[in-house]
Amino acid sequence: ELTGLDFVAGLGAGLGRPVRAVHLPTAAARGLASVADRVRGVFGPPFPSFRASVRFLEGGNPFTSAALIRDLGWTPVVSHREALPAAVRDAASLNA
Repeated sequence: ELTGLDFVAGLGAGLGRPVRAVHLPTAAARGLASVADRVRGVFGPPFPSFRASVRFLEGGNPFTSAALIRDLGWTPVVSHREALPAAVRDAASLNA
C-alpha cells in the first residue's frame, strides 16, 4: 500500500516532475488547511478539502486493497508503486 507521501511522489513520477517534501508540524498543517478551506469557501465550494488532504498525507489513506485481498483473495499483478505513475502518464497523454 502507498502512504500519502508515496502517492504524491507517484503522481510526480508519472508527470516527470520531482516532488519536494516540505515538513510542517502537524498542528501547523491542520491550521493552514482549515484557514485555506474557509477562504476557499468564500470564493466557491470548498471541495476538495485541504483538511482531507492533510489527513491523507498523515496516513489516513482510504484507498487500500485490504478488503480485496482479504475477501476475494485478489493479488495485484502490478505494484501500486509501478501502477500509479503509469496511470498518471496515460491520463496525461490523453489530455496532451
